Amino acid sequence: MIDPPTGAGSSLEDVRAASRPVVFPGQRTTSRRQLLSRRVRDHRRALLLGLLLLVAAWIVASGLLAVFGLLDASHGMTEVQAAKGRLSASDIVSQSALGPLRAARADFASSEGLLHSPLLTPFEVLPVMGRQLRSVQDLSTAAERTTQIGIRM
Repeated sequence: MIDPPTGAGSSLEDVRAASRPVVFPGQRTTSRRQLLSRRVRDHRRALLLGLLLLVAAWIVASGLLAVFGLLDASHGMTEVQAAKGRLSASDIVSQSALGPLRAARADFASSEGLLHSPLLTPFEVLPVMGRQLRSVQDLSTAAERTTQIGIRM
C-alpha cells in the first residue's frame, strides 16, 4: 500500500489536525465555552461581592445612625433632668431653666433627625425591630415638641 502524499496536496483532515493545539499527556484543555463560562462566573462573583459589601455598608451606617440618635435622646433626657432640678419659683421667674431646656430641645431635634433617616426606613417593615424603631421615633418627636413648648412658656 502506498502512503498518501504529504505537502501541498495534503487532505483536509491533515490540515485540521495540524491546526489543533498540541496536548501533552495529563494536560487539560479548555474550550472557548469553558473560558466564557469562567468569565461569566467571575463577573457574577464580583457582582455578588460588591452587592454584599454595599448591604454590609448600609447595615453599618444604619446601626451608627440609630446609636447616635439614641445617644442624642439620652443627652436630651440628661438636660431635662438638669432643668427639673432648677424648677423653684425663683428659677422660673429668672428663667434659669431655659438653658438646659434649649440644650435638651437641640438634642431631641438631632435625635429625631437621625432616627427619621431614609436609611432606617427599610427596617420599619420588620416585625419586632420596626415596632421598636417606630416607638423610638415617636418618642423623640414627642420629646422635641414638648421641650419646644416648655421653652415658649
